[in-house]
Amino acid sequence: MTPTEKGAALAARRISRGAILAPHLVTAMTSERREAAKEAASRAQELRSALKAGVTHTSTPQLFPTPPALARRMVELADVRPGHRVLEPSAGTGRLLQALPPGCDVAAVEINTTLARQINARCADFLSLSPADIGPFDRIVMNPPFANAQDVRHILHARQFLTPGGVLVALCANGPRQRAALQPLATAWHDLPAGSFASEGTGVNVALLEFKP
Repeated sequence: MTPTEKGAALAARRISRGAILAPHLVTAMTSERREAAKEAASRAQELRSALKAGVTHTSTPQLFPTPPALARRMVELADVRPGHRVLEPSAGTGRLLQALPPGCDVAAVEINTTLARQINARCADFLSLSPADIGPFDRIVMNPPFANAQDVRHILHARQFLTPGGVLVALCANGPRQRAALQPLATAWHDLPAGSFASEGTGVNVALLEFKP
């Protein structure tokens, strides 16, 4: 057997054992990665377009959109960067989504059908979803519903969706139930000034939480 033939035979054995990948397999894997990246970019573009178009439906009960300056602060605290997978599980009118930097792979969930359609979010009850449904995330920013301690349930549920080393930044009502359930678990707890949501039509006292496992 010539040296060339020996080399070909050795390469064939290594391919069969999985030591190296055949060129056609490498090409297929590269193609799959490109398609996944294109799909994520397309979703992000659709979301940006929907947010740019604006939301006209604002009469939903318990809907108090995050003030823009506070939304930007939350995104900064979460250290959201291009390339991160980001979840907003109670997207509402999309205020937090608007504060995200470009280049993120964003998933938005909203229970209200009209709002979900307007911001191109998945229409679902976040509490009914699992990481197997929408995948783990590097960053989560959220302003959940506050009534009847729903914020506690939503935030505790959201922690399951973090990747190792992920960060969650959330708002919650600044009440005794929230303090008892969430403050011991939080990496940081910030009491927001009174009137932080006055521009959105509510005087509720609000806290800002950081979770960094």
